[in-house]
Amino acid sequence: MKYLLILSYLLFTSVSWVSYSFAYDIEIKGNLSCKVKSVYILEMVDGKPKTYSGWTGGINVNSTLYFNYEYIGYSSVRKITIKSDHWEDLKFRFLSQSKFRKKDSSDRDDMPNVYFGYSASGLNATLTGENLWFDGTMRILSLQRYYKNDWHGVLVRNDASSGDNIISLDCRNPGNSLDEILKDLRNNGY
Repeated sequence: MKYLLILSYLLFTSVSWVSYSFAYDIEIKGNLSCKVKSVYILEMVDGKPKTYSGWTGGINVNSTLYFNYEYIGYSSVRKITIKSDHWEDLKFRFLSQSKFRKKDSSDRDDMPNVYFGYSASGLNATLTGENLWFDGTMRILSLQRYYKNDWHGVLVRNDASSGDNIISLDCRNPGNSLDEILKDLRNNGY
């Protein structure tokens, strides 16, 4: 009986250890370096619109914004996180976390190179070979590829208390790891 208890204990602890120790099948990290091309700020003051072209001491034309992303996959799960490198300034905090779902056969036929990411609140990312769209809290990052690793688009920030912002961006993706992410999604049926 004593040996049976010891054997059961060893078996139980080894099974729990194995179930919690796993490595990612794939992990891809990268960044986008984005030059600000224009800044538009719109706010309403006493029922009248006011527009501005930047912030004093803030991000303006020719500033650079950085977005870091991490893509991980294990078993049948694929996730991407993208966040801005400007966490000290609440105006430009950007964070989007998405989990991809496998497509059914009709979606694979109708949209073979479009990948959708979801959060608890619904659709919050769309990736294709030519377009990236991420929805963060009160912010949207939308980019379009215009040449190899070159992307352009906008960061839109909606905030009724301090004004709505549209920032146009010209971005570079060194290393082109976004294509590696798309390839993994395609090869695994997402």
